[in-house]
Amino acid sequence: MDAGTGGNNNLGDIQPAWHSWTCILDANAGFNSMRYAGPGHYIMPDMLEVGNGMTAVEDRSHFSLWAMIAAPLITGNDLRNMSRATLEILTNAEVIAVNQDPMGKPASRVYQSDDKTAEVWSRQLHDGNYAVVLFNRDAVNKQNLTLLWSYIGLPNDQPAKLRDLWEHNDMGVFSVNISAVVAPHGVLMLKAEQISGGMST
Repeated sequence: MDAGTGGNNNLGDIQPAWHSWTCILDANAGFNSMRYAGPGHYIMPDMLEVGNGMTAVEDRSHFSLWAMIAAPLITGNDLRNMSRATLEILTNAEVIAVNQDPMGKPASRVYQSDDKTAEVWSRQLHDGNYAVVLFNRDAVNKQNLTLLWSYIGLPNDQPAKLRDLWEHNDMGVFSVNISAVVAPHGVLMLKAEQISGGMST
């Protein structure tokens, strides 16, 4: 975020562990504190723990969710000594663009399964499109997660072009819903761009 942007660190210090950053994420969602965030007053959940001992999949999930909630992306690792995988996560321009979207509106958790292992997060962008994360919190099992258009407020007949922001791949044009298998502790991060006409599945 811009150097002059105010922030509020409203929880305890983050640790380089899955349970630490997900607890902070849950606390902010539970407090509904993100509804008060916007340009000039972003939430400050704490620095990133990418590159500090979690798996690459977990690091990617952590970076994705911090980007989605418009948190300052403050690196917490040793920049002098990091893996190529860590560098690629921290410099993903498409994910950073979501974080820096000028609308400044943080994501909301729009779906959570009964067992709290499957989630969908949605963030409206300044151009009227959406960033979406399908989040598998299960530590062992892959899950087939579904994004329903109703989760993000789109009519079922509204075509949307989906782009995978980690694979840097255009997935095609869809309507109503899309399902994907997501790795344990992993995410699928998408940009959904509304379009007129044209369909593929």
